[in-house]
Amino acid sequence: DAWRLIHFNANDLQSAVDIVFNGDIGSTTADPFPIGADNGRLSVGLEFDSPTSRLAERNVYRQSLIEYQQARRNYYRFVDGSNQNLRGTLRQIRLNEINLELRRAAVFVAIAQVDLTQLRLSEPPKPGVTEQFNNTTARDLVQALGDLLNAQNDLLSVWVNNRVQRFNLELDLGLMLVDSEGLRVEVDQPLRSFLTEGAAER
Repeated sequence: DAWRLIHFNANDLQSAVDIVFNGDIGSTTADPFPIGADNGRLSVGLEFDSPTSRLAERNVYRQSLIEYQQARRNYYRFVDGSNQNLRGTLRQIRLNEINLELRRAAVFVAIAQVDLTQLRLSEPPKPGVTEQFNNTTARDLVQALGDLLNAQNDLLSVWVNNRVQRFNLELDLGLMLVDSEGLRVEVDQPLRSFLTEGAAER
């Protein structure tokens, strides 16, 4: 629209030549339409409007040039912002995938810690020793169970964040499909298949 406005305002800068007719009948009688050359007069002339005298039109044209540059910069800023958001989403998804594997390994370690602590509670007493476990064994079990719960919560949090980022990526790429009830339809093929060949290589 800003580009078309430049051409529209540029038309006002062109020179114009007008043919002007002026005249009157100059009636002195009761007849409203007397045709006579004594009192009537007629003049014909040319009016030329040069481009050098169009100060207001020139200012409007310059303003349209400025608005076009502003619109173009806004468009570039929008495109750069969209690309930046997509790259940030892709980086966040990749980071979530790495964090998901780390949290999964932490859950396995926490499970192993709980199992080791439970084995210490259930192991038979050593010969000549009356007590089965010391004062810190029960506390270690409670702490191991708490660590397991925290590791599971971290795993679930990273998994949910990863799913949300993937949904946002589908929405930004325009690939999200919903059914008649407004529920999301799972995309069966990978997102890379929707890209062009050059974009997929990049």
